[in-house]
Amino acid sequence: ATDKTYSKELLQQGVESILNRLNAMMSTYMPSSEISRFNQLAVGACITISEEFFKVTQQAVNLHSLSNFSFNPLVGALVNRWGFGSSNQTFDFPSSEEVANLLKQSNINNIFLDIDSQSLCKRAQTKLDLSAIAKGYAVDQVAKWLTDKGLDNYLVDIGGEIKVSGSNQKNLPWRVAIEKPEAMLNSVYEVIAINDLSVATSGDYRNFFEHEGQRYSHTINPESGWPVTHGVASVTVIHHSAMMADAWATALNVAGLEKTRLLAEKLNLAVYVIQRNNTAAEVSDEYITWYSNAFSPYLLKP
Repeated sequence: ATDKTYSKELLQQGVESILNRLNAMMSTYMPSSEISRFNQLAVGACITISEEFFKVTQQAVNLHSLSNFSFNPLVGALVNRWGFGSSNQTFDFPSSEEVANLLKQSNINNIFLDIDSQSLCKRAQTKLDLSAIAKGYAVDQVAKWLTDKGLDNYLVDIGGEIKVSGSNQKNLPWRVAIEKPEAMLNSVYEVIAINDLSVATSGDYRNFFEHEGQRYSHTINPESGWPVTHGVASVTVIHHSAMMADAWATALNVAGLEKTRLLAEKLNLAVYVIQRNNTAAEVSDEYITWYSNAFSPYLLKP
């Protein structure tokens, strides 16, 4: 960051205090966090929550309907059962009956947000998980803190969710790579140039397992309860808000290419999809790419 000079220690302390504050609200890995306390509540009980936790949960619920149900913050029990969550249980392949029972827990009406009392209520057994939106929110909060400190040029990256401001050290728009969707490689697939925007990528290439020859993604389809199998390798979204980029990348990774095209067109979303080409004869043809009209201005032309 330029313009003003702050010690590395001061910046680190500031960022850490923001992340600690948000983890204390929304981390499912912390038993004492607000979200963990909600998840431990009995059915019918309510808990008063902090303003930020309320706001992020509200956005998650809104996105559920906006994304035609592809975004669902209540798939936590299913994610855990498929071996991708915060619980460290040993994994055995679930039965269809078990998946169907857990699917009932992902009904969005199982939670209720009471605006007047700023509380979150549990109407039926469920597990709230904001991991697909909270990280992006954290990026927004860190970026806001840096801007408030008078810093104009910076890049914030928390676990792959990125927000940039101003320009890079060469006084050019920030360049961000879209990775080739392969677990063992860190090779660049595409490069974008962005200014005062956020970018997030969601993909199945780092977190998956294989069972009886079938590949199972960590992305759970909230309508079926089973991992998605539509062949999308990664989805990248550019948005002013890192929270929205984060959430939309997850939602569209669930939705698949056809639904993504419709949603991107309808809502003017900047989206870039890398899809596996299962019919490819050549290795060079193993992926098919599609991007929305809103995404094309950010592609770095060779």
